[in-house]
Amino acid sequence: MNEIERGRGDRVLARIKESWTTWRGRAVEPVLLEALCRLMPDVCQTRDGTPGVVGGYWTRTNNPEIDLVVGDKEPVAK
Repeated sequence: MNEIERGRGDRVLARIKESWTTWRGRAVEPVLLEALCRLMPDVCQTRDGTPGVVGGYWTRTNNPEIDLVVGDKEPVAK
């Protein structure tokens, strides 16, 4: 707010544009994961009918990062 009040809204806008995609992904991802399990509970089950889990997958270097994975158990799925 201080920068906007000083007439430097351009700097604020540049920071928002730079980080918008990352923020949006982190904000929306948990909502989508929860919605998937609520709307499609059969997707969140293993082949024998036991409850599975929905989450993400990434390597130690975050490359690749896969936002949506359905697994058979947590914390380590088969």
